[in-house]
Amino acid sequence: MRDRKLTGRWAGFSFEAGFLVTPEGRRIDPAQLQWLSLTCNLAREWTLMMDDAKQEAQERVRQEVVVPLRRRLAQRRRLACARHVQRG
Repeated sequence: MRDRKLTGRWAGFSFEAGFLVTPEGRRIDPAQLQWLSLTCNLAREWTLMMDDAKQEAQERVRQEVVVPLRRRLAQRRRLACARHVQRG
């Protein structure tokens, strides 16, 4: 595509002499666009991995059993008393 201005969501971009030109005037050749595609795919995969990890962490938190503090402290007191009695 030669010397064509893009419209719609691509407004401001154009093709000039075989290069994609950004609204800032940067010229991007086709080889650079291949790398850009790879970078975008890596970013997409990274986002999916992070979303999966976040979901797994939230599920782990939901699965953990919450023990009331009063019950835990009473259990520790009983264990401490039992140790004290054993020492005699």
